[in-house]
Amino acid sequence: MKKARIVGVLAVLSIATLVLAQGPGGGVPASVTPAMGGFARFASGGSGTPSISFVANPFDGLFWGSAGHILYTSNGNATIDFGTGITLGSTSTLGFSSTASPASQSPGDTVFTRVQAGTFGWTAVLFANLLTPANGSFAYCSDCTIATPCAGGGTGALAKRLNAVWVCN
Repeated sequence: MKKARIVGVLAVLSIATLVLAQGPGGGVPASVTPAMGGFARFASGGSGTPSISFVANPFDGLFWGSAGHILYTSNGNATIDFGTGITLGSTSTLGFSSTASPASQSPGDTVFTRVQAGTFGWTAVLFANLLTPANGSFAYCSDCTIATPCAGGGTGALAKRLNAVWVCN
């Protein structure tokens, strides 16, 4: 019985936090409907007024774009669409961090960018830093020569890891 009370109190505190955590501009508070299973419901919002935002920057957050599309906006620009897939804006990047805390290494040590329609680029690596990853790995080596196996001292090549060897072309 004590467990149920603690869970109930935590649920009430969580609900209160949602309702009270409005930004300086006011906004529409979240509504929680116990009859609907306790789901939090937010106003639809928009690119300049996200439904879920942050006190430090009320223009960064999430909003409902249309059926099946939740969008992330940063300073009034919708940059990520979590719809039927994840669609990034044309100036967005997709970065991977070598640490467990990606915010400490933004945008990351491996970054994919959109160069133009149908073309992408990614972070270059030096020949000396081509380690021994699994077969099927690939990288853009900015100082490799076109050779099998790859060699340094060149002007750049695509490096593919095949049969435990880096192949550059």
